[in-house]
Amino acid sequence: METKTGYFGDRPWPQRDIIELQDSVKAAAGIPRRFFRTYIDTMIPKNHEQADIKNDMLNLMMTSLDDRFQSLVISGGCGTGKTHLGAGYINTLQSFGGSRRIRDFNALYVNEADLLMRTTSFRSTRDWFSIYTDESVFLVIDEFGMSEWSPTENRRIEQLMNKRFSNGYKTVILTNLSSEELFNKISSQLKSRLFTGRFRALTGEDLRLKKDSDSEWEDF
Repeated sequence: METKTGYFGDRPWPQRDIIELQDSVKAAAGIPRRFFRTYIDTMIPKNHEQADIKNDMLNLMMTSLDDRFQSLVISGGCGTGKTHLGAGYINTLQSFGGSRRIRDFNALYVNEADLLMRTTSFRSTRDWFSIYTDESVFLVIDEFGMSEWSPTENRRIEQLMNKRFSNGYKTVILTNLSSEELFNKISSQLKSRLFTGRFRALTGEDLRLKKDSDSEWEDF
């Protein structure tokens, strides 16, 4: 898996009409309420690592026709901007939905706790596994690896990721784990699949504690 930090990229984002999506649309996509007004193509990065992820990695994942670039793992501590980048990415992809210039991405955001609960519960009224594997072309999974998986949860994660890779869909993983910690947690099969993607680390301090942090970046 390619690893790099500190590079300032400058890939232009596709043009789109700046239309504020309805809150109900964002909620249905799984966006946390405090990130409803966040769009990645208009946000200003706070450091070079965020700029690299925004302008190169996430942009390239959106525009590239290379199916080998199916996954991006963003690792970093609390307050480094993972959720801000991930939620802003889904909001921007949702705003392209139905566009003649770009296909409907059916982009969704979910944290690990909800993902596991929805895909392992027999009481759910919706087929969440199919939604996350067959319908969502772009999926952001936040807080990945935050809990100890049961054998059932581990198997479900493997099934979900394998099916997404088989479908050629794109997955962004946000995690507090280092690359070594993450790879020690997952199977060799999933590890080999992630190695075909990209890994980026956010190594900065907790930006929520900075007094000069502007309002857009307060809620990391």
